[in-house]
Amino acid sequence: MTLNNKSEIFERIEQLSIFKGFKNISDFSYYVGFPAPEKLYRLGRSPKNKPSFDMLVQISNKFEDLNLNWLIKGVGAMTITDTTESDLPTQTDTTDAVADSITKLIQTISDTNDSALRENIELLKQELHGISENEKEIKEKVDYIYKVLLRAELSEDIQKTINKIKEQE
Repeated sequence: MTLNNKSEIFERIEQLSIFKGFKNISDFSYYVGFPAPEKLYRLGRSPKNKPSFDMLVQISNKFEDLNLNWLIKGVGAMTITDTTESDLPTQTDTTDAVADSITKLIQTISDTNDSALRENIELLKQELHGISENEKEIKEKVDYIYKVLLRAELSEDIQKTINKIKEQE
């Protein structure tokens, strides 16, 4: 808790401003895109004043390395380091990349000397293969049922045609 009348988040914004090389909050405010620094100064007037969601988004959009946990809650470092950031999934991750990661993880686990773990992995592989085989069987049965129904429908149509021909005779 702060001992002065400023809000904690305003103090962190001041720290960020200094860290990023701005001379004062006014310069920081204009850089972030606020038409006037009043929005930020309002936060500094009382610990009860809180930033809006839009204000936080606007600040975070200007500083991609900003740790929002630090800005909002005071938790962690001010900026996200490259190693931490690279460990986090990004929006550009694709299903293939995730599948590759899982495959590599399974391979790494498979390479261990733990025989119980290897047995479990083999059982999982067999179950997956079994599911695949069951899927094929189900598809074949559905295709067969479809053909039978199609034939029944055709024979019904043929019967109707035969009846019409008989009626015309």
